[in-house]
Amino acid sequence: GDNGTTRTTTTTKQFNIRQFGGKVLAVDASSWLHKAAYATAERLVEYGATDAASRAIYTRYMVQRCEELVQHAKISRLIMVFDGKERCPLKSVTNVQRDQRREHHLSE
Repeated sequence: GDNGTTRTTTTTKQFNIRQFGGKVLAVDASSWLHKAAYATAERLVEYGATDAASRAIYTRYMVQRCEELVQHAKISRLIMVFDGKERCPLKSVTNVQRDQRREHHLSE
């Protein structure tokens, strides 16, 4: 059935982000959060994701990325897109791979 997603062909083109100056940009916020968590992995293991310092690190990371896009690339507005409770079917292979890597690393 139609679940609201459309499968697209894989096409990759490289652009300079400044080409989108003055435009509205949607960002995959979940990927930024994964990068922030990776960068602070030791703290995450020691204190968990819920302590105030960890939340501050994630917040600072997100704000810095947004500021870079607005100030340097002149993006007029950012829309942060967070994955909902249900995972996107188009990312099913990626999500399975992530889950397997996570389980592997947790078992070490």
